[in-house]
Amino acid sequence: MLCPYSVGTKIAYINCIEVHKRIRQVNDMEEEEGIMESIKMAFNLGVWMKHTQEAGSIQIISKKLEEIIYWKMFEAYGDKCPQELIRDNVEYFVQIALLGYILPGVAIPDELIKGRLISLIHARVRRNWESQFEQAALYPASSLAL
Repeated sequence: MLCPYSVGTKIAYINCIEVHKRIRQVNDMEEEEGIMESIKMAFNLGVWMKHTQEAGSIQIISKKLEEIIYWKMFEAYGDKCPQELIRDNVEYFVQIALLGYILPGVAIPDELIKGRLISLIHARVRRNWESQFEQAALYPASSLAL
């Protein structure tokens, strides 16, 4: 496929591919930053709940976190994504928020541990994406699971 701005030469085609690669790298970096921010926000929501809510069972706190996260995700992606995808992501971010809720109750707050934990969560997301894209390359007809 030739770039719409090319004149059809091989050099223009190669340059167009390089431009598309650079655009994709920028998009990937923005997506990476977005997911990292979402992870931090979910974790910090859990910490906030720990400090502002009355003590309650994990089930009650989990339900409150689920309502908040679902509302925010539906507000952002409601018409753009299937409900199943939104619910799966809500479940994932509730788990991260629960880490933020539980950790201050069982350990002394430590920014290094918090940063490392968030980095490990992010690394897991990246590994899952990479394996899904590899699977999609091997089995193009299969759907990608989140």
